[in-house]
Amino acid sequence: MPEDNISGVVITFFSTASSVGKTLIGVNMASELARQGYRVCLVDYDLQFGDVANYLHIQVERSVKDVLETMNSRPDVPLQDCLTQYRYGMISFDVVPAPEFLDEAYNISADDCRRLIEKLRLLYDYVIIDTT
Repeated sequence: MPEDNISGVVITFFSTASSVGKTLIGVNMASELARQGYRVCLVDYDLQFGDVANYLHIQVERSVKDVLETMNSRPDVPLQDCLTQYRYGMISFDVVPAPEFLDEAYNISADDCRRLIEKLRLLYDYVIIDTT
């Protein structure tokens, strides 16, 4: 069970090479932490070619682009209402999928990405980030 003193841990998976298993490890880490009872959010910051949604077989309703737009234009909307929930059996965690279209990635700022992670740290025990 979760310990009260663990909160807002950010774990980022990255590599200088592509196709080394970052997404697979990130998805499995998020699943295992959620299975253990932690509040988990998996963020796909491979903004051009992210495939977390594909790995999890989830329909993208709101991508990171949409979440950031809502966060910036409507701060009164609870952030968790903007995220996609993944559920498989007893495992459940929230996901911020990568943009669906390549050109959407070019309009996402690093500052917005940082602010999103800061907000997610306040809501989740673990924020798992999959990068390019």
